[in-house]
Amino acid sequence: MGLEKRTISLYHRDGRVFKYDVEAEGTRIASKVTEHIQRIADSGYYRHNDGKEYELIPVILDGDRGIYKIKSTDIPTNFPDRTERT
Repeated sequence: MGLEKRTISLYHRDGRVFKYDVEAEGTRIASKVTEHIQRIADSGYYRHNDGKEYELIPVILDGDRGIYKIKSTDIPTNFPDRTERT
């Protein structure tokens, strides 16, 4: 299999959405995206704005600063979930 690319999107509380692409062999793309998302969730998003500036944006679960959601699409899984209301 060849290289596949997926976009990771990070949603900032101020309305910005940061995006970057991850590439891996087709059989490894899901684990590569998962690794990136988990690292961001654990330690924040290290952003290279223009190739010269380096910025850390933390993941914050409340308040009005930082990243509140990280996602990617078209990631294969054997364990899709369901949403229900109680």
